[in-house]
Amino acid sequence: VNNILSTNAHYGQSKYSSLQFSEKILKCYLSEKSVNFPKTHRLSDLYNLAVNNGQLPKFTSVLLNQVQCKATVRYGEENVNLEDAVKAHQSSLGICFFVAREIAH
Repeated sequence: VNNILSTNAHYGQSKYSSLQFSEKILKCYLSEKSVNFPKTHRLSDLYNLAVNNGQLPKFTSVLLNQVQCKATVRYGEENVNLEDAVKAHQSSLGICFFVAREIAH
């Protein structure tokens, strides 16, 4: 949010932060379920592991797709506008909703 709202907004960094948040919550879930996972930034890989091995209920892939980006997005190598950054942030909160409620059970 700071990267979106600051005077020197950096939408690419915001989107990458949303990716990191989503990645960490999926890895937390997998750890809680004792599922080994690769060192990856690919949310779809982590999500599929969680669904297939940890019994995470399925949710729409749109959430994953709106967050997924390359690490180089932080350096402006991928164009991210305000709308993309906000969608990534909102989608990361959606991912958190689905995953956190399963961790709590």
